[in-house]
Amino acid sequence: MERPQQLYSQGQEENIKFNSDKILWGHVSLSLYSALAVVHTFGLHLLLYNYMACAKSRFGENSPIELNEIRPRPRQDCEANLTALHSENQIREQWDRSMTWLVKAWSITCTGCIILLPFPLAFFQVPGVDGNIYARTAVLSMLICSGIGLMTAGFYLQLKSKFKSKGFMKEWMKASQGLNNRQAVDFWTYLCLPVSLFSWAMFFCIVTLLIIIMRINPTDEMEFNQKQVQAWHISSIIFLVILTVCQAVQVYRFGKRILEVS
Repeated sequence: MERPQQLYSQGQEENIKFNSDKILWGHVSLSLYSALAVVHTFGLHLLLYNYMACAKSRFGENSPIELNEIRPRPRQDCEANLTALHSENQIREQWDRSMTWLVKAWSITCTGCIILLPFPLAFFQVPGVDGNIYARTAVLSMLICSGIGLMTAGFYLQLKSKFKSKGFMKEWMKASQGLNNRQAVDFWTYLCLPVSLFSWAMFFCIVTLLIIIMRINPTDEMEFNQKQVQAWHISSIIFLVILTVCQAVQVYRFGKRILEVS
């Protein structure tokens, strides 16, 4: 009898260890994913979460809309029904106010990206920019981010009516419970995606201006041999390709998610 008990105890210990490792890896992967989201959005999704998170319902974690689906309300309980309806209306009003603010932010972002688009052409007229690998890469990166940001902001503005759907409100209420899963992080990330793209375009614009103002020219192609210049060109191309692919993948993922939820 002792032998089976020992085997059972060992099996339990192994299961506990496996579950602990799984939980630990889940926390680590979520932390890394959240860190990447912070880099991608400059932390804007955290500000958006603090500003737009749904107020907690008096019923706890479940919202009135979810309560409609998981338990019936008896007709005689009129007071409870009215209270829940009032709470639901408050949540809808909060989401409508948040969406009004977001639409304005997307419109401003769209205008900002339009303003930034001619800047790369202007920068290339500055002597030395086309001969500096850092400046040239920053200018092209600004062009990529502002172009994708303009398309994304326009896409979001076209779908602004879909953001007010009941399915999207449910996603919002789930994501408001905390940034403790990837779905919640993704939700706030794709809401601020146009603004984050515009922020990246501004970042590369500032980098270009600093290079021009400080007259830093460590990579003048005339001062180095052909192999070094070729290596810099390849590095620049790789960076621009990675930047374009990453931003395009994010836009595709989030655009697909928005259409599915709506």
